[in-house]
Amino acid sequence: MEPIDALKRREEAAIHWLVDSFSDRLLKAATLMLSDQHLAEDAVQECFAAAITHLDKFRGDSSVYTWLYTILLRCCGQLRKRSSRERVLPSEAMDGMLIQQGAQRAEKDQVMNWTVRNAVRKLKYKQREAVVLYYFEEFSIKEIAAILGEPEGTVKNRLHRARKALEKALEKEDSYVAERAF
Repeated sequence: MEPIDALKRREEAAIHWLVDSFSDRLLKAATLMLSDQHLAEDAVQECFAAAITHLDKFRGDSSVYTWLYTILLRCCGQLRKRSSRERVLPSEAMDGMLIQQGAQRAEKDQVMNWTVRNAVRKLKYKQREAVVLYYFEEFSIKEIAAILGEPEGTVKNRLHRARKALEKALEKEDSYVAERAF
């Protein structure tokens, strides 16, 4: 159960619960969005700072995670804009996450996982946002629309265009990956 009242009273135990419960998942999502571990860590830190500052504005219309994720997306967008003059290279941390996951999978699955995530990193930001929310975070179209403040049709369009771009990118990479990814 989410200790909403305790959070709104800014009780230390509730704030620890908030950070402990959601930091890993938010970091993974931010890393996927930003393709940079250090920027992702900054985004998560800014997300928690903003959330704690504005706890009184949480209405309970959604889950705490959905609310945090909305804040995280805003933080990722702001950090992306701030660092847009710098060229963001594929994240070593992302590769590290893939290696950890790959230790439990067959070699072909490792290659497929890395190739798909690398292709996702190359999508336009708005498409990547939709793909991460839908496929990695498993939000529904309706939830994504609410998080992004966009109509459901826009979300569906972004996902459609992203899938087409990913299929095209993956066909270039490897027919094995393209056949199994979508």
